[in-house]
Amino acid sequence: MTSGQPVLRRSVPAAMLLLAMLLVPAFIVPDATADSPPPDWVISSTVTLDRTVKDLRANLIIESGGELRITNSTLVMNCSTDGEFELLVKTGGRLVSENANITFGPSRAHYWFRVNGSMELRDSEISGTRGMFDLGGVYITSSQVSISGCHFFDHQWYALLINGSSPSVSACRIDHCKGGIRIESGGKPTISGNAIQGNERDGITVLGSNPTIKDNKISDNWRGIGLFQSEPEVSGNEITGSGLVGIDCSDNSDAAITGNTISGSGQAGISVVYSAPSIRSNTITSNGVGINSTSSAAQISKNTLAANREWGVFAKGGAPTLEGNKYTDGSGKANGLGAVATVWTLRVTVVDSERKPVPDALVTVKDRTGKLVFSGRTGDDGTVPALELYQSQSGDGASSQSTTPHTIKVSWEDLSSSTTVTMDKDRSITAELTRPAEKGFIPAAGGMLALAAIMFVLALAGKRR
Repeated sequence: MTSGQPVLRRSVPAAMLLLAMLLVPAFIVPDATADSPPPDWVISSTVTLDRTVKDLRANLIIESGGELRITNSTLVMNCSTDGEFELLVKTGGRLVSENANITFGPSRAHYWFRVNGSMELRDSEISGTRGMFDLGGVYITSSQVSISGCHFFDHQWYALLINGSSPSVSACRIDHCKGGIRIESGGKPTISGNAIQGNERDGITVLGSNPTIKDNKISDNWRGIGLFQSEPEVSGNEITGSGLVGIDCSDNSDAAITGNTISGSGQAGISVVYSAPSIRSNTITSNGVGINSTSSAAQISKNTLAANREWGVFAKGGAPTLEGNKYTDGSGKANGLGAVATVWTLRVTVVDSERKPVPDALVTVKDRTGKLVFSGRTGDDGTVPALELYQSQSGDGASSQSTTPHTIKVSWEDLSSSTTVTMDKDRSITAELTRPAEKGFIPAAGGMLALAAIMFVLALAGKRR
């Protein structure tokens, strides 16, 4: 044992040294600036950025009573991932930008931009905001906002999203975004004198709001202006090169559409669906259809509808009112198919004597002149596709040729049925094919035939007894 004691005495200091080495790091205070994110830049008084570049890797929050003035400067919201940081103007706060640039960083990660307070943007460039279908862009909920002479580009979705507020947006350029301006939730902004071009979807989208949209140049968007459940004033705009339609007026949008020039739209200059707008004094040329009206009661008056590839006005269902329109342009060029066509939908079902569908029955439809307008066979459900049949057509808009009533003939083997319908509204008919009992039954009546055979056999057996 005595030989082991010196070893024990030497090991105690070594053990204490080892313990100290393990404990010392716990008492070392880390460098607070090494990994911690920089604090938010909070504006609670008046702050000015003038002739400088501010590279911000944090949120920018303008508190009530605070004001940030950016003149001849660049503010970089330098996110590392989409939506990491936000520029927020709180209620009572104010942002003023003049000859400035507010943008995202080299990584092109988008930032949020919300305005609940006051904002004035003049002659500035704004780019790189975060967004999705119904959120993002410069998101404005305040009416204390004025935007003029600015350039909005490279936004992830909308450039401007106006929610329930009434700012003014004038003389701006908006391009290369998913969508230009979205107005929703009762907003009443004035959108005037802007150039909105080359956006993937709508130049302007309006949902449940009543803005004034006037004197804008809206070009090369998927849809120029989309109106849904809204009653805006749309006047004096030049809308060109829309992939789908120049103005889409849908879902009970009783808009006033006046004095616009609409050309080069893929499908229609103006499309009206389940709405009753006033369409007056517009020039609508070189589109697919001038005005495509579906189940609407539009008032269409004093327009020039010319040089469209198909019809000047194509009315499917509903009862639009036409008055004082011109259907040729200054050079006398008319529309490709004519001035006005009125169309209704006919649905045909073929059944047998048991009211069961008859497949492969031949259905033909002829108009009042005897022209064959449809020929096809029923499917397993006894129907043919819904048919769009003309009530009337007009080549010049002054006189109209009625093409109804229509004769519908249905045949299967030696059976046939014929009826006449007047296409002055959407109609559905059921054609029944039957044959006299002595000639038997058509397929689908086989069950009754089998039952009759069984009853005959039973009767015969009873007589034999």
